[in-house]
Amino acid sequence: MRNERFPLPASGAADTGVDKFPFEFLWDEGLFVIADIVPGHAAPVAMVCLSEKGSLTLELSVDTGSPGHSSAPHAETAIGILAAAASRLEKNPLPGHMDGVAAEYFGFLRNGFSGLLRVVMSNLWLFSALVCRILAAKHQTATLVRTTTALTVFKAGQKANVVPGEARLVVNHRVHPSDSIKRVLAHDQAVINDPRVAIKVLDSLPASPVSSPSHPAFADMRAAVQAVYPAASVAPGLFVANSDSHWFWELCPHIMRFNPIFLHASDTGLFHGIDERIPCENYGQVILFTRMFFLTTDARHCLHR
Repeated sequence: MRNERFPLPASGAADTGVDKFPFEFLWDEGLFVIADIVPGHAAPVAMVCLSEKGSLTLELSVDTGSPGHSSAPHAETAIGILAAAASRLEKNPLPGHMDGVAAEYFGFLRNGFSGLLRVVMSNLWLFSALVCRILAAKHQTATLVRTTTALTVFKAGQKANVVPGEARLVVNHRVHPSDSIKRVLAHDQAVINDPRVAIKVLDSLPASPVSSPSHPAFADMRAAVQAVYPAASVAPGLFVANSDSHWFWELCPHIMRFNPIFLHASDTGLFHGIDERIPCENYGQVILFTRMFFLTTDARHCLHR
């Protein structure tokens, strides 16, 4: 949605390819309306992601100089040195954060909890450290509160009786908005703490700016969700993958990442797998949602003219 009331800054660094006006908001792919996704929260949750994680891909390598015969291996080999570094990374993840994204998320959902959970979620100023530890303890929820570390590719050796002289490992981080590329890299260097392990940056993208849930476009999207899915709660979420919206960071002050598709938590296992699907009825709801959202935002802008 273009917004003629908020021009680009005079120093606009981006070659936008359009006129001098930015977009008021952008709607891109993101998360879904998911039932049974938040333990203790009875209602389905529509996660409208107002930020997304960055990424940092590293190559770790060890080169001992030359291979050797397996009958007389050295006390430490390239594989052993690199495997030890990989183990240290897995055992020492980056710390979690309950400020910003996570606090907004549970702040919007707090009324959907009951009993003790409602007390906890309504007083995160007091219980944030406890909630953060609980979320960080499970891989399904840890991604919401911290930068994640995934060991994805390990290459070494070609033959059973040859000790390889070198080994390589690819590590992929998904960087939380409360962290930076520089901080994650410094953390890895400190944890590995071995000069024999070389660290090379293969690719990086910082976490996105965090949009505000008080923006009118978020209210429009929330109203459309509740019209199509009346039982659902709406909360600002964190997109843990990377979308194409990073090309628009210099153009758009507010980006929402959301797919208006209704799923059960168990359906998420179908992503990129066999028989990935949504029901025909839900396809109709997606169309209805899109129409309602467009009409609502158009009406808001027409009233301002």
